[in-house]
Amino acid sequence: MRVVDKKEYIVVAIIFVAAMLMFSLYSRNHVNIIRETPDQLAVLTENDMTAASPSGKLVVGKSTREEAIKIYPGGTDLGRSGVYRPKDLDCLLTFSRSEDVLIRMDIGVSDITTSRGIKANDSFDKVVELYGNGYTKAYDKDKPQIFDAYYGADQYILFKIEDNLVNKIYIGSPVQ
Repeated sequence: MRVVDKKEYIVVAIIFVAAMLMFSLYSRNHVNIIRETPDQLAVLTENDMTAASPSGKLVVGKSTREEAIKIYPGGTDLGRSGVYRPKDLDCLLTFSRSEDVLIRMDIGVSDITTSRGIKANDSFDKVVELYGNGYTKAYDKDKPQIFDAYYGADQYILFKIEDNLVNKIYIGSPVQ
């Protein structure tokens, strides 16, 4: 065996051992996600896929990019991803590639509300009051005060909760 070959084998072995150590450390520090599913999930209607602001309403699964741009003009297309960021709003609108229909809204702190009147910074108690207990809850075992409350199935509303406050809202739907 040549000296160059030995060096290559040693380098490969060192890289392999380093990769195994990194994987071991990562898997040891990986969070323990707890998922709690209710006996009966909440059923969402088409109306629940509506998000409203003083500028207008959009229906996830139905509204087009053209309608969204009329309501939120002057925004930015984020590359070729199908994502549009309205100007001066903590919100992202994701459109399907083929139909150019709104399939997801990511709503942060803004004046945008769900059809039932929930917006970022509202209490989770208000969410439960308006949407009920039929949600799936997912959280890290070590941080139960930070969790996701997922209502629905194919059509969904996901509330990101921290210390009983809504941080973010995701409304999603397949194209109908």
